[in-house]
Amino acid sequence: MKVLAKNGLRKTPNRLEVALFEKLKSKQELHDHIAKKKLKTNFPFVKLNHIVKERYPTFIDALRDLDDALTLCILIGRLPGLKRQRLGQDKGLVDLCQRLPVEFMHAVIHARALRKVFISIKGFYFQAEFKGQKVTWIIPHLYGHQVVDKEILHSERVAALNMDISVNASGMTAPPSTLDQEEEEGADFDYFPTNAEADAEKVEAYKRDAEKVRKLKRLFEGLKVFLNREVPREPLTLALRSFGAKVSWDKNMFVGATFPEDDETITHQIVDRPSIGKQYISRYYVQPQWVFDSINAKELVPVEKYFLGVTLPPHLSPFIDTTKTEHYVPPEAEDPENEKLRDPKNIQTLSKVRKGPRQLRQAQVEEEKKKEEEREREELENAKKCSDTEEEDEEEGESGDEEDQSRDEDDQSGDEEMDTEDEEEDEDEDKLKQKEKEALRKEMKKKMAVKAGKETPVDPADAKIEIEGKGRY
Repeated sequence: MKVLAKNGLRKTPNRLEVALFEKLKSKQELHDHIAKKKLKTNFPFVKLNHIVKERYPTFIDALRDLDDALTLCILIGRLPGLKRQRLGQDKGLVDLCQRLPVEFMHAVIHARALRKVFISIKGFYFQAEFKGQKVTWIIPHLYGHQVVDKEILHSERVAALNMDISVNASGMTAPPSTLDQEEEEGADFDYFPTNAEADAEKVEAYKRDAEKVRKLKRLFEGLKVFLNREVPREPLTLALRSFGAKVSWDKNMFVGATFPEDDETITHQIVDRPSIGKQYISRYYVQPQWVFDSINAKELVPVEKYFLGVTLPPHLSPFIDTTKTEHYVPPEAEDPENEKLRDPKNIQTLSKVRKGPRQLRQAQVEEEKKKEEEREREELENAKKCSDTEEEDEEEGESGDEEDQSRDEDDQSGDEEMDTEDEEEDEDEDKLKQKEKEALRKEMKKKMAVKAGKETPVDPADAKIEIEGKGRY
């Protein structure tokens, strides 16, 4: 069944339209062209504007359902060779899907509403916040299968993102920077003092969050960033310009460049290759991940970790719910004061140190074995000491009379005997140590010794059953 269209809009027929279709079919079979023409001219057209207004009565309601619609528009506008397909028989739909995301990204840049960024296999995840509502969308990676005209459109789209909005809704020229005025207007809020301490704490928390957002909006302010030709320009331009940075690239490769590469005021150059030929001392050469990690950390992370050819730290998703316990926590997040954990070179070695449940069990078993061995050693040492002390007492009782006589005869001989006793004690200590070592060796040999197995007596009844079973088969 055909579906009629008017003003480029298509819709599914309802019951009234189905009835009219039947009439048209009957008039066509009767060759009544006059009645057929009247039915076509008087064909009812139902607008869907009221349904949209009922579904989204306010602007905030529309922002809540903007995620999927925005991602779908970006996807349709980037599919290769889409104009040759019969997508609704409407060429304006593809152009609309290419234009609307660019306008939305301009709004994000102008309001500095970007909050989170993440790189994945699907593409670049972005999240902005408008009037307290979070909008998340995906920009797919730019693949090499796209045709030439698509590359031209992409260059023009990115060039548009690099330009400031010069005309507002009323048609008047807007000032170059209205962020200060917006912040001053939004900074003042009504506060009604109450006796409850909880309300005061909420107000302080709100003030702290507002201050964090204000600093985040100025994250890249004052930076001039030059993009090399191998880096993704559209997501980097959106991310950098949303926080106040100025962006440019090679004007011979792409349109929309604002300053050349040899500009001495450039602070950072984004490069996605292990090395580069000519380098300037007045700027930092960093990899693209530095931009996204700085946004997620809400501060400029150290550039030393993102130099050319350096192993990058793990790029973690900012969309993970930290209230849940089952999620990956990097070492630098566990102990932020320890600088060694922040070093990417130590991440692999530190991950090996972390023990799982199986390793913890093995460690506990080993500790218990060590404790048992120490107890056995202590018991052996105590038993040996007791036996040694009994022998010493017997020797001292036998030699006590001789020592008394020697003391009465001569004091000098007494001194010599004391010296000999000290030497004997040292020798006894050495002997004790040797005895302990020998005892430990014997114990270890006993533990490690292989004992012969004992043969279990065979029951004659069982043997008889086995023999009979073998004879049967």
